[in-house]
Amino acid sequence: MAKSAAEYQKAYRERKKAKQEVSRDESLDFLRTPIADYQGDTTFMFEGSLDAFGVSLPTREWVEPIQTFDTWGEGEKTMSALERLEGIAGGFHDAAQELYAFINRYKISEAQRAREELAGAKYETPAAQKAAIAKISRIDEVIRSLSRRQRVYLPVTGTNVA
Repeated sequence: MAKSAAEYQKAYRERKKAKQEVSRDESLDFLRTPIADYQGDTTFMFEGSLDAFGVSLPTREWVEPIQTFDTWGEGEKTMSALERLEGIAGGFHDAAQELYAFINRYKISEAQRAREELAGAKYETPAAQKAAIAKISRIDEVIRSLSRRQRVYLPVTGTNVA
Protein backbone atom coordinates (compact mmCIF):
# COMPACT_ATOMS: atom_id res chain seq x y z
CA MET A 1 0.00 0.00 0.00
CA ALA A 2 1.36 3.42 -0.95
CA LYS A 3 2.02 6.12 1.60
CA SER A 4 -0.15 9.20 1.61
CA ALA A 5 1.28 12.68 1.30
CA ALA A 6 0.67 13.27 5.01
CA GLU A 7 2.67 10.14 5.92
CA TYR A 8 5.59 11.26 3.73
CA GLN A 9 5.48 14.70 5.36
CA LYS A 10 5.38 13.19 8.86
CA ALA A 11 8.35 10.92 8.11
CA TYR A 12 10.28 13.88 6.69
CA ARG A 13 9.61 15.98 9.81
CA GLU A 14 10.69 13.12 12.08
CA ARG A 15 13.97 12.65 10.16
CA LYS A 16 14.62 16.39 10.24
CA LYS A 17 13.93 16.58 13.99
CA ALA A 18 16.21 13.58 14.69
CA LYS A 19 18.99 15.18 12.64
CA GLN A 20 18.63 18.46 14.58
CA GLU A 21 18.78 16.61 17.91
CA VAL A 22 22.01 14.85 16.90
CA SER A 23 23.61 18.07 15.65
CA ARG A 24 22.50 19.93 18.80
CA ASP A 25 24.08 17.26 21.01
CA GLU A 26 27.33 17.37 19.03
CA SER A 27 27.43 21.15 18.82
CA LEU A 28 27.83 21.79 22.58
CA ASP A 29 30.47 19.16 23.32
CA PHE A 30 33.07 21.92 23.74
CA LEU A 31 31.71 23.18 27.09
CA ARG A 32 34.46 22.36 29.60
CA THR A 33 34.75 25.25 32.05
CA PRO A 34 32.24 24.87 34.92
CA ILE A 35 29.72 27.68 34.83
CA ALA A 36 30.44 28.46 38.51
CA ASP A 37 34.07 29.20 37.57
CA TYR A 38 32.93 31.35 34.65
CA GLN A 39 30.59 33.31 36.93
CA GLY A 40 33.34 34.24 39.38
CA ASP A 41 32.37 37.43 41.19
CA THR A 42 29.58 38.35 38.78
CA THR A 43 26.52 39.52 40.65
CA PHE A 44 23.03 39.54 39.23
CA MET A 45 20.80 42.59 39.55
CA PHE A 46 17.59 40.57 39.83
CA GLU A 47 18.58 39.22 43.26
CA GLY A 48 17.82 42.53 44.95
CA SER A 49 14.69 43.00 42.89
CA LEU A 50 13.26 39.69 44.06
CA ASP A 51 14.42 40.24 47.64
CA ALA A 52 12.41 43.47 47.82
CA PHE A 53 9.29 41.35 47.38
CA GLY A 54 10.31 38.68 49.90
CA VAL A 55 11.66 35.97 47.60
CA SER A 56 14.76 34.14 48.91
CA LEU A 57 17.15 32.68 46.35
CA PRO A 58 19.59 29.78 46.45
CA THR A 59 23.12 30.86 47.23
CA ARG A 60 25.64 32.10 44.70
CA GLU A 61 28.34 30.08 46.42
CA TRP A 62 26.61 26.86 45.22
CA VAL A 63 27.10 25.27 48.66
CA GLU A 64 24.92 26.96 51.27
CA PRO A 65 21.26 25.95 51.15
CA ILE A 66 19.73 29.44 51.33
CA GLN A 67 21.19 32.82 50.49
CA THR A 68 20.57 35.52 53.09
CA PHE A 69 21.18 39.21 52.59
CA ASP A 70 19.65 42.37 53.96
CA THR A 71 16.74 43.77 52.04
CA TRP A 72 17.67 47.14 50.63
CA GLY A 73 14.30 47.64 48.93
CA GLU A 74 11.29 49.41 50.34
CA GLY A 75 10.69 46.99 53.20
CA GLU A 76 8.35 49.22 55.21
CA LYS A 77 5.87 49.76 52.37
CA THR A 78 2.67 47.80 52.70
CA MET A 79 1.43 46.26 49.50
CA SER A 80 -1.47 44.14 48.45
CA ALA A 81 -1.03 40.52 47.41
CA LEU A 82 -1.58 41.53 43.77
CA GLU A 83 1.10 44.23 43.95
CA ARG A 84 3.52 41.75 45.50
CA LEU A 85 2.68 39.16 42.83
CA GLU A 86 3.24 41.71 40.06
CA GLY A 87 6.59 42.64 41.59
CA ILE A 88 7.65 39.01 41.88
CA ALA A 89 6.58 38.33 38.27
CA GLY A 90 8.59 41.35 37.14
CA GLY A 91 11.59 40.12 39.13
CA PHE A 92 11.37 36.68 37.52
CA HIS A 93 11.08 38.33 34.10
CA ASP A 94 14.24 40.35 34.82
CA ALA A 95 15.95 37.19 36.10
CA ALA A 96 15.05 35.26 32.94
CA GLN A 97 16.48 37.97 30.69
CA GLU A 98 19.63 38.41 32.77
CA LEU A 99 20.32 34.68 33.08
CA TYR A 100 19.65 34.15 29.37
CA ALA A 101 22.26 36.79 28.51
CA PHE A 102 24.74 35.36 31.03
CA ILE A 103 24.40 31.77 29.77
CA ASN A 104 24.64 32.96 26.18
CA ARG A 105 27.90 34.83 26.94
CA TYR A 106 29.23 31.69 28.67
CA LYS A 107 28.46 29.48 25.66
CA ILE A 108 29.98 31.97 23.21
CA SER A 109 33.20 32.31 25.24
CA GLU A 110 33.53 28.52 25.53
CA ALA A 111 32.90 28.12 21.79
CA GLN A 112 35.53 30.72 20.96
CA ARG A 113 38.01 29.03 23.31
CA ALA A 114 37.39 25.65 21.67
CA ARG A 115 37.69 27.17 18.20
CA GLU A 116 41.05 28.76 19.06
CA GLU A 117 42.30 25.42 20.43
CA LEU A 118 41.31 23.60 17.24
CA ALA A 119 42.70 26.31 14.96
CA GLY A 120 46.05 26.43 16.78
CA ALA A 121 46.63 22.66 16.98
CA LYS A 122 48.99 20.70 14.72
CA TYR A 123 47.47 17.70 12.97
CA GLU A 124 49.34 14.54 11.98
CA THR A 125 47.14 13.39 9.10
CA PRO A 126 44.96 15.10 6.53
CA ALA A 127 41.94 13.16 7.88
CA ALA A 128 42.48 14.64 11.37
CA GLN A 129 42.82 18.10 9.86
CA LYS A 130 39.64 17.60 7.83
CA ALA A 131 37.74 16.49 10.97
CA ALA A 132 39.03 19.55 12.85
CA ILE A 133 37.92 21.85 10.04
CA ALA A 134 34.44 20.29 10.13
CA LYS A 135 34.30 20.78 13.90
CA ILE A 136 35.45 24.41 13.54
CA SER A 137 32.67 25.04 11.02
CA ARG A 138 30.11 23.53 13.45
CA ILE A 139 31.45 25.74 16.25
CA ASP A 140 31.26 28.78 13.96
CA GLU A 141 27.63 27.91 13.26
CA VAL A 142 26.94 27.70 17.00
CA ILE A 143 28.61 31.09 17.56
CA ARG A 144 26.54 32.65 14.78
CA SER A 145 23.38 31.11 16.20
CA LEU A 146 24.12 32.37 19.72
CA SER A 147 25.10 35.83 18.46
CA ARG A 148 21.80 36.42 16.68
CA ARG A 149 19.44 38.77 18.37
CA GLN A 150 16.62 36.82 19.97
CA ARG A 151 13.17 38.14 20.74
CA VAL A 152 11.58 36.58 23.76
CA TYR A 153 8.12 37.63 24.82
CA LEU A 154 7.17 36.84 28.38
CA PRO A 155 3.78 38.05 29.61
CA VAL A 156 4.15 40.32 32.63
CA THR A 157 1.37 42.26 34.29
CA GLY A 158 2.17 45.61 35.86
CA THR A 159 5.70 46.91 36.27
CA ASN A 160 8.59 45.99 38.50
CA VAL A 161 8.79 48.68 41.19
CA ALA A 162 11.97 47.43 42.85
